[in-house]
Amino acid sequence: MPTRTRRRYPSDLSEHQWSQLEPLLPFDEHQTRLRRVSLRDVADAINYRWETGCAWRMLPHDFPAWGTVYAYFRAWQQAGVIREFRDLMIERPPRPVRQSTGSTGSFELPQRRTAPAAGPAHEHGFSSPDRGPAGATERSGAALPR
Repeated sequence: MPTRTRRRYPSDLSEHQWSQLEPLLPFDEHQTRLRRVSLRDVADAINYRWETGCAWRMLPHDFPAWGTVYAYFRAWQQAGVIREFRDLMIERPPRPVRQSTGSTGSFELPQRRTAPAAGPAHEHGFSSPDRGPAGATERSGAALPR
């Protein structure tokens, strides 16, 4: 298998994660040809897709071809490896968040921003079925009469 250096991505597996994943990968005793791609590069590409949410065809070109990655994904999925692979990736410890106070080494999970729950009258931007959009104003900023 040719050794090719490629760009490293934040989603790439660490040495520890790869050492846990590699024994889970199915071994094909009927394989007669040498692999042209690194299984680690395939695993990194699958994890990249999970992290970014991109389409298979939009994988960066320094990963193996998207069709190859997808073929391994399907084979590993049918073998039951993908669920364990994903569980392994979810167990990853949170990355440190840089703080302006200068403290180092602390871990904080980013806060998820959620919109306030809207009632049924506000689901489509109207305050009620017989009125216009909620908070509608004239150009001068004065509220429109209701």
